[in-house]
Amino acid sequence: MEESTTTEIYVCLLRLCIKAKCLSNVKKVRDHIVQYCTPVTGILGDYLVVALAKCGAVDDAHKIAKGLQHRTVFSWTAIISAFVDLGRELEALEMYECMRKENISANSFTYVSLLKACSNLRDLPLGSMIHVDIRKQGLAADNLVGNCLVSMYGKCGDILAAENAFLELSYRDIVSWTAMLSAYLEQKQINKAIQLFRQMHEEGMLPNHLTCIVALKICISLGEKEVKDDLAKSFSLELGQSIHAYARKNDLLSDPLIGTTLISMYGKCGSIKMAEHVFSILHEKCIISCNAMLAAYVGQNQGTQALHLFKTIFTMGMLPNDLTYVSAIQSCSVIAEGNCSMVSGECSNKALALRIGQALHLDVCMKEFDSNIVIGTALLTMYGTCGCIEEFETIFNDMPSHDVVSWNALFSAYLDLGQGAKALKLHRKMRNHQIILDDVSLMLSWTAMLSALVEKGKGTEALVLFDMMEKEGTMLDDVALKCVLQACCLTGSVNVCMKVHSMIVYLGYDVSESLAPTLIHAYGNCGCMVDAQAIFDDLSAPDIVSWSACIAGHASEGDVSACFKMFERLILADVMPDELTFTSILLVCCHAGCIARGVQFFQSMVTDYGIVPGLNHYGIVLDLLSRAGDFQSVAEMLSLMHLQVDLTMWMCLLGACQAHENVELARIAFNHAVQLQPTNLITYVMMSNIYATAGLPEHAIEIEVMRQKAAANGCYTI
Repeated sequence: MEESTTTEIYVCLLRLCIKAKCLSNVKKVRDHIVQYCTPVTGILGDYLVVALAKCGAVDDAHKIAKGLQHRTVFSWTAIISAFVDLGRELEALEMYECMRKENISANSFTYVSLLKACSNLRDLPLGSMIHVDIRKQGLAADNLVGNCLVSMYGKCGDILAAENAFLELSYRDIVSWTAMLSAYLEQKQINKAIQLFRQMHEEGMLPNHLTCIVALKICISLGEKEVKDDLAKSFSLELGQSIHAYARKNDLLSDPLIGTTLISMYGKCGSIKMAEHVFSILHEKCIISCNAMLAAYVGQNQGTQALHLFKTIFTMGMLPNDLTYVSAIQSCSVIAEGNCSMVSGECSNKALALRIGQALHLDVCMKEFDSNIVIGTALLTMYGTCGCIEEFETIFNDMPSHDVVSWNALFSAYLDLGQGAKALKLHRKMRNHQIILDDVSLMLSWTAMLSALVEKGKGTEALVLFDMMEKEGTMLDDVALKCVLQACCLTGSVNVCMKVHSMIVYLGYDVSESLAPTLIHAYGNCGCMVDAQAIFDDLSAPDIVSWSACIAGHASEGDVSACFKMFERLILADVMPDELTFTSILLVCCHAGCIARGVQFFQSMVTDYGIVPGLNHYGIVLDLLSRAGDFQSVAEMLSLMHLQVDLTMWMCLLGACQAHENVELARIAFNHAVQLQPTNLITYVMMSNIYATAGLPEHAIEIEVMRQKAAANGCYTI
């Protein structure tokens, strides 16, 4: 058989191997060539290199290519392309340098692979250099190369260069438009992406399945970016619905990726029912589509539904991956925050969420997902939301590495639990570890300082810091604003309180959530109960914290009538009063001298609502009875108390005994007070005065002797 005929047969066989992507057959052909000593030159050499490279044996292909006397652009391109496909971009770029040294000109396909390598590496300088080579060869207007240039510049962050490459194209097909849309999406330039999508529609360019996916991701990004903007959400939903209708009309919904992206889009845009509908009609459900539905539930605070779906995943015979567990753990955080209905009425949301979260944590450890930083961060947030400081500190310390998101999660947990000092310490630790702070980290750092100052009762300093934050243009979240309102409570600064109220409205935060009680409390402490009451009255379904804050505000102003009316409204609204509610009611009764009502409220707290009285409740009632001179009831209550009375309560009782000249009860109060703090000068002075007023000078002298002995043992405190 002639050599040319043999070569043609080998080439034909190699073409079939390339088409079938069958490496074993390529190797058989290669072995046959070697066995019969067929010269590997010219077209046969090219095809053998191309076949090995395209079937995954790039190192074998490179070895053969090095042995060829004359290498062509086809063999070099095959090797470069294979290296890029295998994620070995640096080796691909080395091959390009070798190719240039041999003075072999690259073709369009070579540049496509090289630009993909630059995109994957996010290497803008190298991509720009290759662009220069492309221009020299006059390939910048080539559709295939131009589309890759647009994509490369988009991924490398040079949006202007991407736009120029797009405009230079001699003909813009749907791939070109999709590449430019992807570039805008990559760089979060959503408004430009929407404008381009409209322009594409106006020019009569019909989207393909990839364009639909990119357009849906633009809707998702718009929903994420403008999370507080109802108008933007509405627009992104309308755009997403039109893409959905187009995909349905053009029979594109069979693409599972489009279905999954639709679920994510509807979830981000707040249309959970449509997300469920799309999920239900998917031809084939996979773990990716399940993850999208889980994320949609979590994003819409439907933690219970997310956990139901998580359970269903196992019954469908699917294996959950790391992202599945992330959403399941996040759903526990949602339940703990009280943003969804409880699955069981047997325990509190937090207790239930913690129980499920711990089970998921155990499952994650068994499946060896616990080293995953995203899962670790989700666990951090879950334990933080459930108030388990020890657990989330352990999780953080056990994580093999930390990114800025995990640092922020720990930061947020400390702040949510009122651990401002620990948050501040963490901030210093981040700086020591040279963690690059993002906008969220900076905001949390400022908030940590605010929280720490408020914890220490330094309201004035906290407001000075707030002023600095404003001047710096620092982003303020609801936690920071809550700290500022707490500082207003400490200082009584009504102007700052009103300013923060305006900011809350302007930034679009939901006043009905955690901010409402703090805002009511702040206005109340600043003496503006009209404003506090107005905020309360605007709430559609105030929780007990808001009720208690409003009652406390009226109590601080001594408005007995308003307190009683609010309590009556609370009962009519079928809201269960808590310990703080009764503290405020009892306090106003005490200050107003409403003895009978005060005792009645105290008894109702125990018998009607099953609340175990705390030391503060006993203290207020004892003060109320003492002021009224009902020392018999005081003595009875003291004998029934199961709590240890503190110094403040004994001193209040001692003061009441002095006012009403009750020597016997005064002796009891005095003895307990000196046991708790033997060196408190005021205790001795008060008891001495009581004896003197009662005409018992000899006992007053005994008190003086006791005082001198106490003085010999330690310094006086006042």
